[in-house]
Amino acid sequence: MTVYQEHTQREGRGESAVMSTHRYMFELQATATNIEATNFILNLAQPGRNLTEAVLNEYVTISGNYSIAATYCEPDCGPGKAVQVLTHGIAFDRSYWDFPVNSYNYSYVNRAIDRGYSAFFFDRLGLGQSSHGEPVNEIQSWLEVSALHALTTMLRENRISEIKAKFDKIVHVGHSFGSIQTYGLVAAYPDSSTGSC
Repeated sequence: MTVYQEHTQREGRGESAVMSTHRYMFELQATATNIEATNFILNLAQPGRNLTEAVLNEYVTISGNYSIAATYCEPDCGPGKAVQVLTHGIAFDRSYWDFPVNSYNYSYVNRAIDRGYSAFFFDRLGLGQSSHGEPVNEIQSWLEVSALHALTTMLRENRISEIKAKFDKIVHVGHSFGSIQTYGLVAAYPDSSTGSC
């Protein structure tokens, strides 16, 4: 995984790590039209039918390098008392956390920094400036949890070259589907987070 780091003053490249996790192989293609999407939902919601069982072929392991676009911010006085790792929901990218509307009055990041926290927020796989892949059989929830775990480990071990701070406390915050990713992280790797919400 390559972490792209944005700072207020500079932009740089982070370190690389390989991610590996299990995934499901479906006999299903991503929808290309509104009609295909509608038919998928109708098949999914059909009473008495288990679409997953009908299209699931096997479980396999996926490994690879993925690029993750991320932004790190800290208070003007230096690194915060802890870093908040922020995971956005399905229909968003990392700008959800630092929304530029109305002079950033809706910025979660600004509020966190004002309270003495550093913030690390990223584009989930398949979204924004992070790696995009095949949406049905590659970019799945467990791969995203693996990416979140890799980012957390890199932060904890001070392996993101653009971030000079070492954090003893790493708190995970998720919005909507990002909360599910955060829950998955803490369930699979209980020691990875100091706290989560």
